[in-house]
Amino acid sequence: MGYSVPAPFDPSSLEDEIDQSFNQAFDVSMINSFRLAVVGSLAGPQCFNDGYIDELEDESGVDTGSCVDQAYDSSNDLYKTDTPSTETTWALGGDTGYLTLMSAISGLSMGFSFTPSGDRSVASVEIECQAVSGPQDIIAKVFTDNAGSPNVQTGTSSNPVTPSIATLTFTFSTPVPVSGSTKYWIVISPVSTPNTNCQIGAVNGSASYESGRHDTITSISNSEYPGSEGRDWKFVINYSALTGMELLTNKVDAEANDPVSARVIIFVDLNGETITENTDLKAYVSMDDGSNFDQVTLVQDAAYESGKSLYVGTVDLTARGDKQMVLKITVHNSKDIYIEGWAILWRY
Repeated sequence: MGYSVPAPFDPSSLEDEIDQSFNQAFDVSMINSFRLAVVGSLAGPQCFNDGYIDELEDESGVDTGSCVDQAYDSSNDLYKTDTPSTETTWALGGDTGYLTLMSAISGLSMGFSFTPSGDRSVASVEIECQAVSGPQDIIAKVFTDNAGSPNVQTGTSSNPVTPSIATLTFTFSTPVPVSGSTKYWIVISPVSTPNTNCQIGAVNGSASYESGRHDTITSISNSEYPGSEGRDWKFVINYSALTGMELLTNKVDAEANDPVSARVIIFVDLNGETITENTDLKAYVSMDDGSNFDQVTLVQDAAYESGKSLYVGTVDLTARGDKQMVLKITVHNSKDIYIEGWAILWRY
Protein backbone atom coordinates (compact mmCIF):
# COMPACT_ATOMS: atom_id res chain seq x y z
CA MET A 1 0.00 0.00 0.00
CA GLY A 2 1.55 3.31 -1.13
CA TYR A 3 1.62 6.59 0.72
CA SER A 4 1.80 10.04 -0.82
CA VAL A 5 4.36 12.46 0.51
CA PRO A 6 2.77 15.74 1.57
CA ALA A 7 4.09 18.87 -0.07
CA PRO A 8 6.47 20.94 2.05
CA PHE A 9 4.77 23.67 4.00
CA ASP A 10 5.20 27.07 2.33
CA PRO A 11 4.77 29.82 4.92
CA SER A 12 4.56 32.47 2.19
CA SER A 13 1.26 31.04 0.97
CA LEU A 14 -0.20 31.45 4.43
CA GLU A 15 1.09 35.02 4.58
CA ASP A 16 -0.52 35.74 1.24
CA GLU A 17 -3.86 34.39 2.45
CA ILE A 18 -3.62 36.45 5.63
CA ASP A 19 -2.77 39.61 3.65
CA GLN A 20 -5.65 38.99 1.25
CA SER A 21 -8.11 38.50 4.09
CA PHE A 22 -6.79 41.59 5.86
CA ASN A 23 -7.09 43.72 2.73
CA GLN A 24 -10.63 42.54 2.07
CA ALA A 25 -11.63 43.35 5.63
CA PHE A 26 -10.00 46.77 5.40
CA ASP A 27 -11.70 47.56 2.08
CA VAL A 28 -15.15 46.66 3.43
CA SER A 29 -14.48 48.68 6.56
CA MET A 30 -13.48 51.73 4.48
CA ILE A 31 -16.59 51.49 2.30
CA ASN A 32 -18.74 51.57 5.42
CA SER A 33 -16.63 54.37 6.92
CA PHE A 34 -16.93 56.37 3.71
CA ARG A 35 -20.73 56.06 3.74
CA LEU A 36 -20.89 57.09 7.38
CA ALA A 37 -18.64 60.07 6.71
CA VAL A 38 -20.88 61.17 3.82
CA VAL A 39 -24.05 60.86 5.91
CA GLY A 40 -22.42 62.68 8.81
CA SER A 41 -20.81 65.35 6.59
CA LEU A 42 -17.52 64.72 8.37
CA ALA A 43 -14.99 67.33 7.24
CA GLY A 44 -11.31 66.58 6.80
CA PRO A 45 -9.36 63.34 7.27
CA GLN A 46 -10.92 60.91 9.74
CA CYS A 47 -7.93 59.28 11.41
CA PHE A 48 -7.65 55.79 12.89
CA ASN A 49 -4.68 53.70 13.94
CA ASP A 50 -2.10 53.91 11.16
CA GLY A 51 -4.32 55.48 8.52
CA TYR A 52 -7.19 57.78 7.64
CA ILE A 53 -10.14 58.25 5.30
CA ASP A 54 -11.38 61.47 3.68
CA GLU A 55 -14.72 61.78 1.88
CA LEU A 56 -13.78 65.32 0.74
CA GLU A 57 -16.50 67.14 2.64
CA ASP A 58 -14.11 70.08 2.32
CA GLU A 59 -10.53 70.71 1.19
CA SER A 60 -8.91 70.67 4.61
CA GLY A 61 -7.20 67.32 3.99
CA VAL A 62 -5.75 68.37 0.62
CA ASP A 63 -2.50 70.22 -0.04
CA THR A 64 -4.18 72.53 -2.54
CA GLY A 65 -1.05 74.61 -3.05
CA SER A 66 0.82 71.58 -4.41
CA CYS A 67 -2.03 70.17 -6.51
CA VAL A 68 -2.13 70.77 -10.27
CA ASP A 69 -5.13 71.61 -12.48
CA GLN A 70 -7.71 70.44 -9.95
CA ALA A 71 -11.18 71.89 -9.38
CA TYR A 72 -13.10 71.25 -6.16
CA ASP A 73 -16.88 70.87 -6.46
CA SER A 74 -18.17 71.96 -3.05
CA SER A 75 -21.77 71.08 -3.96
CA ASN A 76 -20.93 67.42 -4.59
CA ASP A 77 -17.78 67.09 -2.45
CA LEU A 78 -15.41 65.86 -5.15
CA TYR A 79 -12.42 66.78 -7.27
CA LYS A 80 -12.31 66.90 -11.05
CA THR A 81 -9.96 68.24 -13.69
CA ASP A 82 -10.21 72.01 -13.99
CA THR A 83 -11.61 73.43 -17.23
CA PRO A 84 -10.03 76.86 -17.69
CA SER A 85 -11.49 77.86 -21.03
CA THR A 86 -10.93 81.62 -21.14
CA GLU A 87 -9.12 84.51 -19.55
CA THR A 88 -10.17 88.06 -20.28
CA THR A 89 -8.08 91.20 -20.15
CA TRP A 90 -8.81 94.74 -21.25
CA ALA A 91 -7.64 98.32 -20.92
CA LEU A 92 -9.89 101.14 -19.80
CA GLY A 93 -9.93 104.52 -21.52
CA GLY A 94 -12.34 107.33 -22.26
CA ASP A 95 -11.74 108.13 -25.91
CA THR A 96 -12.50 106.38 -29.17
CA GLY A 97 -10.80 106.12 -32.52
CA TYR A 98 -8.16 104.03 -34.24
CA LEU A 99 -4.93 102.36 -33.25
CA THR A 100 -2.46 102.28 -36.13
CA LEU A 101 -0.82 98.86 -36.13
CA MET A 102 1.45 99.59 -39.09
CA SER A 103 2.01 102.59 -41.33
CA ALA A 104 4.14 103.21 -44.37
CA ILE A 105 6.43 105.28 -42.14
CA SER A 106 7.17 102.96 -39.23
CA GLY A 107 5.91 99.90 -37.44
CA LEU A 108 3.69 99.75 -34.40
CA SER A 109 2.47 96.63 -32.65
CA MET A 110 0.02 96.29 -29.79
CA GLY A 111 0.44 93.94 -26.88
CA PHE A 112 -1.08 93.02 -23.55
CA SER A 113 0.34 91.00 -20.68
CA PHE A 114 -1.28 88.09 -18.89
CA THR A 115 -0.27 85.63 -16.16
CA PRO A 116 -1.95 82.20 -16.32
CA SER A 117 -2.90 80.65 -12.99
CA GLY A 118 -1.54 77.24 -14.02
CA ASP A 119 0.25 75.49 -16.86
CA ARG A 120 -1.88 76.08 -19.94
CA SER A 121 -1.76 76.16 -23.74
CA VAL A 122 -3.04 79.21 -25.63
CA ALA A 123 -5.37 77.93 -28.36
CA SER A 124 -6.72 81.24 -29.66
CA VAL A 125 -7.07 84.96 -28.91
CA GLU A 126 -10.08 87.19 -29.61
CA ILE A 127 -10.29 90.98 -30.06
CA GLU A 128 -13.44 93.08 -30.19
CA CYS A 129 -12.96 95.34 -33.24
CA GLN A 130 -15.35 98.27 -33.76
CA ALA A 131 -13.73 100.12 -36.68
CA VAL A 132 -11.30 99.40 -39.52
CA SER A 133 -9.26 101.57 -41.85
CA GLY A 134 -6.87 100.33 -44.53
CA PRO A 135 -7.14 96.70 -43.42
CA GLN A 136 -4.08 94.48 -43.74
CA ASP A 137 -3.75 90.90 -42.53
CA ILE A 138 -2.63 90.80 -38.90
CA ILE A 139 -1.39 87.97 -36.64
CA ALA A 140 -1.02 87.23 -32.93
CA LYS A 141 2.12 85.95 -31.21
CA VAL A 142 2.97 84.91 -27.65
CA PHE A 143 6.07 86.51 -26.13
CA THR A 144 7.93 85.96 -22.89
CA ASP A 145 8.33 88.93 -20.55
CA ASN A 146 11.46 90.93 -19.81
CA ALA A 147 11.07 93.57 -17.09
CA GLY A 148 7.56 94.53 -18.18
CA SER A 149 8.01 94.36 -21.96
CA PRO A 150 7.74 91.59 -24.56
CA ASN A 151 11.02 89.70 -24.85
CA VAL A 152 11.15 86.79 -27.32
CA GLN A 153 8.42 84.88 -29.13
CA THR A 154 7.51 81.44 -27.83
CA GLY A 155 5.65 78.91 -29.95
CA THR A 156 4.16 79.48 -33.37
CA SER A 157 2.28 82.51 -34.71
CA SER A 158 -1.47 82.48 -35.19
CA ASN A 159 -3.30 82.29 -38.47
CA PRO A 160 -3.54 85.64 -40.33
CA VAL A 161 -6.78 87.59 -39.88
CA THR A 162 -8.17 90.37 -42.08
CA PRO A 163 -9.66 93.01 -39.74
CA SER A 164 -13.37 93.70 -39.91
CA ILE A 165 -15.98 95.09 -37.58
CA ALA A 166 -16.43 91.88 -35.66
CA THR A 167 -14.79 89.65 -33.12
CA LEU A 168 -11.38 88.87 -34.60
CA THR A 169 -10.21 85.37 -33.70
CA PHE A 170 -6.54 84.44 -33.99
CA THR A 171 -6.14 80.65 -33.89
CA PHE A 172 -2.86 78.87 -33.14
CA SER A 173 -2.68 75.67 -35.19
CA THR A 174 -0.34 74.35 -32.51
CA PRO A 175 -1.44 75.71 -29.11
CA VAL A 176 1.35 77.64 -27.36
CA PRO A 177 2.33 76.23 -23.92
CA VAL A 178 2.60 78.78 -21.10
CA SER A 179 3.65 78.18 -17.49
CA GLY A 180 1.55 79.05 -14.47
CA SER A 181 2.37 82.19 -12.44
CA THR A 182 4.61 83.44 -15.26
CA LYS A 183 4.04 86.68 -17.14
CA TYR A 184 3.59 86.58 -20.93
CA TRP A 185 2.49 88.92 -23.70
CA ILE A 186 0.11 88.60 -26.62
CA VAL A 187 1.40 90.82 -29.43
CA ILE A 188 -0.76 91.82 -32.42
CA SER A 189 1.00 93.06 -35.55
CA PRO A 190 0.61 93.02 -39.36
CA VAL A 191 1.90 90.08 -41.35
CA SER A 192 4.01 92.39 -43.53
CA THR A 193 4.68 96.11 -43.90
CA PRO A 194 1.76 97.64 -45.82
CA ASN A 195 1.89 100.60 -48.17
CA THR A 196 -0.89 102.37 -46.32
CA ASN A 197 -1.92 102.72 -42.71
CA CYS A 198 -3.41 99.58 -41.14
CA GLN A 199 -5.75 100.65 -38.39
CA ILE A 200 -8.29 98.91 -36.16
CA GLY A 201 -10.72 100.64 -33.83
CA ALA A 202 -11.26 100.11 -30.16
CA VAL A 203 -14.58 99.56 -28.45
CA ASN A 204 -16.36 102.85 -27.80
CA GLY A 205 -15.21 104.48 -24.59
CA SER A 206 -18.71 104.34 -23.12
CA ALA A 207 -18.59 100.53 -23.18
CA SER A 208 -16.42 100.26 -20.10
CA TYR A 209 -14.97 96.88 -19.14
CA GLU A 210 -13.57 98.18 -15.88
CA SER A 211 -15.35 95.71 -13.61
CA GLY A 212 -13.26 92.66 -14.46
CA ARG A 213 -10.12 93.82 -16.21
CA HIS A 214 -6.78 92.17 -15.53
CA ASP A 215 -3.62 93.71 -17.04
CA THR A 216 -3.39 96.94 -18.99
CA ILE A 217 -2.92 96.77 -22.75
CA THR A 218 -0.07 98.88 -24.08
CA SER A 219 1.37 99.88 -27.42
CA ILE A 220 4.91 98.71 -28.11
CA SER A 221 7.57 99.63 -30.68
CA ASN A 222 7.60 103.13 -32.24
CA SER A 223 4.45 104.49 -30.65
CA GLU A 224 3.84 107.44 -32.96
CA TYR A 225 0.17 107.66 -31.96
CA PRO A 226 0.30 108.35 -28.22
CA GLY A 227 -2.85 107.73 -26.22
CA SER A 228 -4.30 105.12 -28.52
CA GLU A 229 -3.44 102.37 -26.08
CA GLY A 230 -5.77 103.87 -23.49
CA ARG A 231 -9.01 103.01 -25.23
CA ASP A 232 -11.40 100.25 -24.26
CA TRP A 233 -9.71 97.24 -25.80
CA LYS A 234 -11.09 93.83 -24.93
CA PHE A 235 -9.11 90.61 -25.43
CA VAL A 236 -10.06 87.03 -24.62
CA ILE A 237 -7.52 84.20 -24.34
CA ASN A 238 -8.92 80.74 -25.03
CA TYR A 239 -6.95 77.89 -23.48
CA SER A 240 -6.84 74.30 -24.65
CA ALA A 241 -8.68 71.82 -22.49
CA LEU A 242 -6.60 70.30 -19.71
CA THR A 243 -5.77 66.60 -19.93
CA GLY A 244 -5.64 65.66 -16.24
CA MET A 245 -4.97 66.68 -12.66
CA GLU A 246 -2.72 65.90 -9.71
CA LEU A 247 -4.02 65.71 -6.14
CA LEU A 248 -1.87 65.56 -3.01
CA THR A 249 -3.06 65.07 0.54
CA ASN A 250 -1.74 66.96 3.50
CA LYS A 251 0.89 65.02 5.42
CA VAL A 252 -0.09 62.75 8.30
CA ASP A 253 2.55 61.58 10.77
CA ALA A 254 3.05 57.82 11.11
CA GLU A 255 4.03 56.25 14.42
CA ALA A 256 7.61 55.78 15.59
CA ASN A 257 8.35 52.76 13.43
CA ASP A 258 8.96 53.10 9.69
CA PRO A 259 5.96 51.87 7.64
CA VAL A 260 6.88 49.03 5.29
CA SER A 261 3.72 48.98 3.12
CA ALA A 262 0.58 50.95 2.42
CA ARG A 263 -2.93 50.03 1.28
CA VAL A 264 -4.79 52.65 -0.79
CA ILE A 265 -8.47 52.92 -1.72
CA ILE A 266 -9.76 55.58 -4.15
CA PHE A 267 -13.48 56.28 -4.49
CA VAL A 268 -14.08 57.17 -8.15
CA ASP A 269 -17.20 58.39 -9.93
CA LEU A 270 -16.48 57.23 -13.48
CA ASN A 271 -18.92 59.78 -14.92
CA GLY A 272 -19.63 57.47 -17.86
CA GLU A 273 -15.93 57.10 -18.72
CA THR A 274 -14.05 53.86 -19.32
CA ILE A 275 -10.59 54.05 -17.80
CA THR A 276 -7.49 51.89 -17.52
CA GLU A 277 -6.02 51.83 -14.04
CA ASN A 278 -2.32 52.69 -13.79
CA THR A 279 -2.63 54.51 -17.12
CA ASP A 280 -5.55 56.91 -16.81
CA LEU A 281 -5.63 56.79 -13.00
CA LYS A 282 -2.50 56.44 -10.89
CA ALA A 283 -1.69 56.54 -7.19
CA TYR A 284 1.52 57.05 -5.22
CA VAL A 285 2.46 57.00 -1.54
CA SER A 286 5.23 58.99 0.11
CA MET A 287 6.53 58.48 3.63
CA ASP A 288 8.84 61.52 3.59
CA ASP A 289 6.37 64.40 3.15
CA GLY A 290 6.19 64.13 -0.62
CA SER A 291 9.92 64.19 -1.37
CA ASN A 292 9.84 60.65 -2.79
CA PHE A 293 6.92 58.50 -3.93
CA ASP A 294 6.34 54.78 -4.48
CA GLN A 295 3.70 53.97 -7.11
CA VAL A 296 0.74 51.81 -6.14
CA THR A 297 -0.42 49.17 -8.62
CA LEU A 298 -4.17 49.78 -8.72
CA VAL A 299 -6.91 47.29 -9.57
CA GLN A 300 -10.59 48.00 -10.04
CA ASP A 301 -12.60 46.54 -7.20
CA ALA A 302 -16.27 46.62 -6.24
CA ALA A 303 -18.78 49.27 -7.21
CA TYR A 304 -19.87 51.22 -4.15
CA GLU A 305 -22.71 52.88 -6.10
CA SER A 306 -23.99 52.66 -9.66
CA GLY A 307 -21.32 54.06 -11.97
CA LYS A 308 -18.84 54.44 -9.10
CA SER A 309 -15.95 52.07 -8.42
CA LEU A 310 -13.23 51.46 -5.90
CA TYR A 311 -9.66 51.37 -7.12
CA VAL A 312 -7.38 49.64 -4.63
CA GLY A 313 -3.77 48.61 -4.30
CA THR A 314 -0.93 47.83 -1.94
CA VAL A 315 2.66 49.02 -2.28
CA ASP A 316 5.87 48.16 -0.44
CA LEU A 317 7.44 51.36 0.80
CA THR A 318 11.07 52.30 0.34
CA ALA A 319 12.74 53.16 3.63
CA ARG A 320 13.21 56.90 4.11
CA GLY A 321 14.50 59.15 6.82
CA ASP A 322 11.06 60.56 7.57
CA LYS A 323 7.63 59.19 8.46
CA GLN A 324 5.19 61.81 7.13
CA MET A 325 2.65 60.08 4.89
CA VAL A 326 1.33 61.72 1.71
CA LEU A 327 -0.99 60.22 -0.91
CA LYS A 328 -0.82 61.44 -4.52
CA ILE A 329 -3.50 60.69 -7.13
CA THR A 330 -3.16 61.62 -10.80
CA VAL A 331 -5.65 61.53 -13.68
CA HIS A 332 -4.46 61.43 -17.30
CA ASN A 333 -5.51 61.31 -20.96
CA SER A 334 -8.45 63.73 -20.66
CA LYS A 335 -10.52 61.27 -18.63
CA ASP A 336 -13.38 63.25 -17.09
CA ILE A 337 -13.69 61.29 -13.85
CA TYR A 338 -14.45 62.54 -10.33
CA ILE A 339 -12.48 61.68 -7.21
CA GLU A 340 -14.93 61.43 -4.31
CA GLY A 341 -12.59 60.30 -1.56
CA TRP A 342 -9.72 58.11 -0.52
CA ALA A 343 -8.38 56.00 2.31
CA ILE A 344 -4.88 54.89 3.20
CA LEU A 345 -3.54 52.39 5.73
CA TRP A 346 0.11 51.74 6.44
CA ARG A 347 1.64 48.71 8.11
CA TYR A 348 4.85 48.17 10.09
